Amino acid sequence: MATPTLLGSDLVPTPLAIIVMVGVLAACVSTIDSIMLTLSSMVTRDVYTAARTGAGERGQLLVGKLVLPVIAVLAYCSPTWSWT
Repeated sequence: MATPTLLGSDLVPTPLAIIVMVGVLAACVSTIDSIMLTLSSMVTRDVYTAARTGAGERGQLLVGKLVLPVIAVLAYCSPTWSWT
């Protein structure tokens, strides 16, 4: 398993550890990007088109572009919020 403790030990050469960690980071970024894009698309298709019946493709694209940064800010701020 590629954990920081294992990769930081003397058992794994430093260049290999760096390559593995960059790969793990790239996979995380790709996953988060896909989740944010999916959430933006769901809000646009389900909420916006239900609220505005005659919504065109151009309007949906604009709403999707506006919702994506909102989702990113909420995802960034959510760990710091105290729910208790």
